[in-house]
Amino acid sequence: MSASAKNFEGGKEDRPPRILIIDDNPSIHRDFDLILQEKTGNSALDADDHRVFGAPAATRYRKPVYALQHASSGFEAVEKVSHEKAAARRFQVAFVDIRMPRLDGIDTIELIWRIDPHIQVVICTAHSDYSQKDLRRRFGRTDKLLLLKKPFDSIEVMQLARTLSEKWYLGQQAALKLAQLEELVARRTNALLQLQRAPAPDMPRPPGAALALVIAAGFAACANLQRLLGAPQKTLMAADEASGLELARQAVPDIIILDQTLARAAALKLCRSLKADVITSHVPIMVVSSAAADGFQLEALEAGADDFAGDGSDLPMRLARLVAPPTSFRAALETSEKLFPRELAATQPDALFLQRAITAIEENLADSRFDVEALARHVGVSRRQLFRKIKALNRTSPRALIRTVRLNRAAKLLTQSDMTFTEVTFAVGFQDVDHFRALFKEEHGILPSEFHRTHLRAR
Repeated sequence: MSASAKNFEGGKEDRPPRILIIDDNPSIHRDFDLILQEKTGNSALDADDHRVFGAPAATRYRKPVYALQHASSGFEAVEKVSHEKAAARRFQVAFVDIRMPRLDGIDTIELIWRIDPHIQVVICTAHSDYSQKDLRRRFGRTDKLLLLKKPFDSIEVMQLARTLSEKWYLGQQAALKLAQLEELVARRTNALLQLQRAPAPDMPRPPGAALALVIAAGFAACANLQRLLGAPQKTLMAADEASGLELARQAVPDIIILDQTLARAAALKLCRSLKADVITSHVPIMVVSSAAADGFQLEALEAGADDFAGDGSDLPMRLARLVAPPTSFRAALETSEKLFPRELAATQPDALFLQRAITAIEENLADSRFDVEALARHVGVSRRQLFRKIKALNRTSPRALIRTVRLNRAAKLLTQSDMTFTEVTFAVGFQDVDHFRALFKEEHGILPSEFHRTHLRAR
């Protein structure tokens, strides 16, 4: 953000507007004082008038207040502009005479604009020293330069002072908004670049591929299982239970495979830990062991395992079945105004996780800044963990989940409240009405206005 924008935002560019009069004729300065400044009057004479003639009639028009400064030469004007800008007290408007000794008005304007290019300038002249074509050749096309012929009318001066100073303030506000937008774009671009440089687990994999975590006693056993899995799976390996649990929480894989080289008690404990953890509770667990006959298979299934393989010959087929997409929860969203996480999640921890996520979104609907990062903080996971968890449970992204909840609440408000379309837009966290209208139609297949009319007719 530019320094001028920061100053304006911080209130340093305070009113009243500051106007600089540049002319070598003292009478011109007096004329501007009379036109632009309030008359101070004489308190004693005013008191006598009040006693003799009564109180003066109230006037509807009140002359604007300006802070005037004067310069009798171009050099003095350049010095004043430089000094005031350094003190964060910039001029909004300058009235400049053309014919001045040593440094004429055109050279003065050029030097002033080098210091502060935002000053609105009015050239005051009784002569035709420069044509419009000459000025355009000197300064280019600009909307900050006007001509005022001498002798000038007081109404012209007042109108120029008021209009140009207000134009300066509006220009500063626009520059501030633009700087804020550019800063926001820069932050989001940087965030996207960081995501592109993120580790592989969140990046797209080949069609049909799954991210598998193999946990075995030693890397030799891990490598053997990895070979049995074959392509196109992407495999992570952990050589013991503790590192396996930690890696599962970090990467949130599509499937976890426990090898028979693990101790039986350790494998069962790991199953329970993975299914009890809110981050990994949804991940299918496959146990590979030949010890099916002695009851280990039943114990593993009771501990939370989803499948049990006697050997690794059919691992690819079993893996494909376990990582098949679950029922999409978008269909549930489309058919119900209220989300029921228990119906969308296979396990109690998954249902609780979804409930926490949906509650966090609903509690922050009106906050347009509530994004994926904020949702991750509310549910107590990292951004990557949240993405993997939501994608695995619902085959959608956290951003899409937030948007869907917002748009569902908008549909409910349009049919069950007296709020206007604009009020609904802001109530569900959107800042742009056209953007909201387009997303609503994409989500519900109909424009919000048509949606509202349809439900009114149905009542």
